Amino acid sequence: LRELLLSQPSITHMGNRQHQVKLAFRCVPVDDLAALGLPAPQFHSAALGFAMVDQVTPDYLQELPLAGFLRAPVAFLEGEELTVRDLIDYVANAAGGVHFGSKDRRKRSAVDEFNKWVRLNGWQPALYTLIAVGRVAVAGLRPLADAIEAARSED
Repeated sequence: LRELLLSQPSITHMGNRQHQVKLAFRCVPVDDLAALGLPAPQFHSAALGFAMVDQVTPDYLQELPLAGFLRAPVAFLEGEELTVRDLIDYVANAAGGVHFGSKDRRKRSAVDEFNKWVRLNGWQPALYTLIAVGRVAVAGLRPLADAIEAARSED
């Protein structure tokens, strides 16, 4: 996901230069409960719910461009917002997926704490939530993949 979405330039941007497909990433919003005036637990997460777009009413869904998708919150931990970008960065850098060490120590500490709280089906919450992020990314990139495949078929 890091190479696909975050690298400069990302694989997505390089692939879309020619095709100019309008990308839209559909996901279920994760609200900051405290900002809504609701009692906020110490943490809450989208987990797989972030990708369950077929299980909520259409008016509740977010349809985001790539930049908005990367800024979309997937968890809150003691007031710290964790976004799609933060989660991908954590897995690639702090969790040793690509490198060991993270650029943003505050965010890394928040995700480390997030992972200490619970296990979801035996998984760390960050990794479990990354599954949902991946599902949303794949669905959002499907039109670009189709355009690339169609162009190949024409050659």
